Amino acid sequence: MLFGESTLSLRSDESRVEAEKLILAFDQALSGVLKRRQHGHFNFLLGRQKEWKDNVAFVHAYVEHQIDRAIQSQDLDSRSSLTKENPFTFLDELLLESDERDFLRNQLLNVFFPARHSSAVGISLVFFVLARNPKAFARIRSDVLKSDGPMTADILISMSYLQQTIKESFRLYTSAGRAIREALEDCTLRHGGGPDGQNPIFVSKSTKVDMDFEIMHRDPSNWGENADDFVPERWDDHKPNWEYIPFIKGPRTCPAQQMVYTQFAYIICFFAKRFTSIENTDGQIRLVEEFRMVKQSRNGVKVGFTVP
Repeated sequence: MLFGESTLSLRSDESRVEAEKLILAFDQALSGVLKRRQHGHFNFLLGRQKEWKDNVAFVHAYVEHQIDRAIQSQDLDSRSSLTKENPFTFLDELLLESDERDFLRNQLLNVFFPARHSSAVGISLVFFVLARNPKAFARIRSDVLKSDGPMTADILISMSYLQQTIKESFRLYTSAGRAIREALEDCTLRHGGGPDGQNPIFVSKSTKVDMDFEIMHRDPSNWGENADDFVPERWDDHKPNWEYIPFIKGPRTCPAQQMVYTQFAYIICFFAKRFTSIENTDGQIRLVEEFRMVKQSRNGVKVGFTVP
């Protein structure tokens, strides 16, 4: 979808080795970006950061190669003939807008990051939750086995407990757990001021507002005294507003939100159909957090499945 060719990460030959190099460099580059963001004006304390710069250069080189390949494969004079009826990639679409290489690279990485890293972390955290709540997996499996035919998007959406499980997992463990917005002009927020935070609060122009999703997602005033517990059934009658924003909301909401729900549901159904049960094989019950631009499990997700 992005570049027009696969990274071949599932192959068993040298192609997989190269793909793993890209993934490793990408992960290490993200770790470096997080450190730089945390240090702010004190980045000089990190030293020369040669390893991080090498990883960034490796990722940029891969994307630059894809840009070169796309440009060479197209007749530049016929770009305007690309239509919705003719297959084209995200990179092809970008080439209709600009030939500026920094623009192309930044836009591609801006999509590659959530499509690869955030999605992988997100689905792994869902299985992290299921491994510690095997009854939920068993109920999903029961619903899946009742369904005949292919797992279409409509079928997946109709599985209410499956959808509730995904939402509840997102509520407890949001991989992209914060967002920062800057006030473009003086304004007043309706809540946030006063001793109880329920009064208006003035926000001056250029002030940065840091939103922590997990605090809202686990706030007992919104979710009850069991806010820290995994309870998919709470979604039977809970209609969230701004207290639940794993994809943010408003004009800057994630455009891939529905695609993520559908992909996650399909992957979970695939495992539920193939395996009878799931168990946690990690010595840790609680999540040991690691931040690499998004929050993930430092120990990975260690689970066991039972074959029928």
